Amino acid sequence: MAGTELERRLRARFSRSNVGQAWAEPKNNADEDSSDDEEESFAQDLLANSDRLIAGRGGANLRPGNIFALRCKDANQHDPSKAVVRSVQFHSSGELLLTAGLDKTLRFFQVDGEENSKVHGVMLKDLPITQAAFTADDQVILSGDKPHFYYYDVQSGVVQRVPSIRNAAGKAQSTLAKFALSPNGEWIAFAASAGYIMLVSAKTKQWAADFKLNCSVEALVFSPDSRYILASGRDAEVYKFDVRHSRCVQRMYNEGGTGTTGLDISPPQPHRYMAVGSESGVVNIYDSVAATAASAGSIGVYRPKPLHAIMNLTTPATIVKFNSDSQVLAIASSEKKDALRLVHVTTGTVFANWPTQRTPLGYPFCLDFSPSSNFLAVGNDKGRVLLYRLIPYSGTRA
Repeated sequence: MAGTELERRLRARFSRSNVGQAWAEPKNNADEDSSDDEEESFAQDLLANSDRLIAGRGGANLRPGNIFALRCKDANQHDPSKAVVRSVQFHSSGELLLTAGLDKTLRFFQVDGEENSKVHGVMLKDLPITQAAFTADDQVILSGDKPHFYYYDVQSGVVQRVPSIRNAAGKAQSTLAKFALSPNGEWIAFAASAGYIMLVSAKTKQWAADFKLNCSVEALVFSPDSRYILASGRDAEVYKFDVRHSRCVQRMYNEGGTGTTGLDISPPQPHRYMAVGSESGVVNIYDSVAATAASAGSIGVYRPKPLHAIMNLTTPATIVKFNSDSQVLAIASSEKKDALRLVHVTTGTVFANWPTQRTPLGYPFCLDFSPSSNFLAVGNDKGRVLLYRLIPYSGTRA
């Protein structure tokens, strides 16, 4: 389905189910308003006084040092969350954004940086949402700290509850709070209890296989080709599981030795990186191809050297996320206020000028880049989804 058609259907459904309903306006306290105004003025001054901000499309050859971000209206300004925002994600075809959180509500917004109009909303009465994500065939998977999960079908508007899934031994998992979706659209990998990863068919929603870590699963992601699941936890090892053969093919030790709290792999082109965030706040960046090459013969613990070690966070790095061209890595901690940094991946250096002391991030719990990286959305503890336009990827003066 094209992005425009997806948006049209969601809007039509919203109009039918919300006739006469006034959208909520965001309510900020005086301190937050002051911070917003100061930061917007700061950004406008930068735009007015620096020719360096006229950037080409795509962020080609992004330079280290400074990156300029212009504050926009909140992405969810027309319907802020009533609790912590735990998931934000842009649709792959454009700037349709989903938000979800502990107020049990999935919302869709059309992000343009100015109006950011609400498209649709769905409430799940029995599921405080800890994660939500688009599938390749335009469903949305929604999970929480429960043994069941939901999926929302965009085309039909139907919300379907999937009861607890049992494995081959008949055992059901007690929580399905975290998951990863395979890029090819075939699989959902849930981080279940007791170190298990439960592999589920994205089409049938039926159990397919189990994988096991020697510790709790704190982070997981599929490889870009969907052949492998990479997962890590308290033992600081990244496990590589072969999906087709249902077995572990490699264990990689993350240098530093503290438990893993975040994990991401960059898009396959132009260069593949892997980022591993730890309890100490250190984020290591590896060459993904070298670090995850399948071992021949017996499985040992591989100990590659990271390309870069980022040490700008002092609390657990709960978020690590590459942008679309692998030049920017966002790292953040939900355990400390305003703890978010953007990293220039090639050099492994943090952009020094943003965020500033006047950037009112709050406690960041989730974030996502838009498909072209011109927007960065950050969900926080106040129920807001802060929106920033990244000038190097905007193509024009913003």
